[in-house]
Amino acid sequence: MNNLLPQILRCPISKGPVRWMNVAEIEKLNGRIANKDLWHKDGSIVERPLETALVTMDGRFAYIVEDGIPILLNATAILLKEDEAAAALKQNQGLRYEKEAVQQFYNEIGWQKETDATFTDAVKFEDLRPISQEYIQRCNRRVSRYLKPGGRFLLDVASGPLQFPEYVSYSDDFDYRICVDLSLVALKEASRRLDDKAICLLADITNLPLVDNLVDSAISLHTIYHVPKDEQQQAFEELFRVLEPEGKAVVVYHWGDYSPAMNILMFHYQLARLLRKVFRVFNKSMSSPTTSVEPKLYFHAHRYSWFTRPSWRLPFELVPWRSVSVPFLKFYIHPRLFGQQFLSFIFAFEERFPHLAGRLGQYPMFVFQK
Repeated sequence: MNNLLPQILRCPISKGPVRWMNVAEIEKLNGRIANKDLWHKDGSIVERPLETALVTMDGRFAYIVEDGIPILLNATAILLKEDEAAAALKQNQGLRYEKEAVQQFYNEIGWQKETDATFTDAVKFEDLRPISQEYIQRCNRRVSRYLKPGGRFLLDVASGPLQFPEYVSYSDDFDYRICVDLSLVALKEASRRLDDKAICLLADITNLPLVDNLVDSAISLHTIYHVPKDEQQQAFEELFRVLEPEGKAVVVYHWGDYSPAMNILMFHYQLARLLRKVFRVFNKSMSSPTTSVEPKLYFHAHRYSWFTRPSWRLPFELVPWRSVSVPFLKFYIHPRLFGQQFLSFIFAFEERFPHLAGRLGQYPMFVFQK
């Protein structure tokens, strides 16, 4: 694995190749760290000595490797040239606040375990009732049918900890699964679950530290709508860049408030949510300021028209991952009200009319081929 990483990685700043630092270089670097003489690109001082690190071929940037996971973010790059370090101290070059909020939420909350098999993310955002499980598992398995049938690399961007068994199975026919995430907590769990198949990188989906035309297939599930709205197209384009020719990518997106089907079928829910927002605004204006304890998870869903405007350059096929929302499942699906039969009908409709279900439902899948 150590020999493989320099072949597939590139510096997220210079876009040039990287290599492993040798023992002498690490010792020299740790001497500078001890003297408080090294800085990250975000202007913070490098405080901890390093056991191993990656360095760019031009000797400008080094990257920490923690528990075997390279941390390949612009903000945390170690500046080895004095002039670049001086410039970094004069300006804020850290991670955008939206991305920091997502990183904090998942490190502190989302990827904490509620039980041995369940994460807080699933408890908050999924329907875990037994009545819905077969339908949800069948939707999860849909992803595989749009990937290439095996290969060397499957890229999973914002992989999380691979919280469902179906997620783990996507890489069964690939030699390696490259898991990219902003959460070190998630990557450690993903590495444990995948064992020798895992290549884990702490990196940003809008600036993947991977060489062009590398991976056979790529997936990004429930990720890009947590990316700042003005960088979401860049995220899609980065996935496309690292695909090999004829490679395939699948992105599960979220229409937010722009799902026509859910807006009609869940009108009462949307109205109640609007009233709660109005009440919170009114209540906030009448009460003393308070400090939020829980990190807020950034979310922005674009309309379908955003993907068809002239500046959009990536051809795609639109199919459903799942056409119904979690509130829909919890409101309409119950064992005593023919819930299982209703879900079977919904799944059959999605299979029979995939573009319509993807366009009108809650969670579309964008399928790309290079």
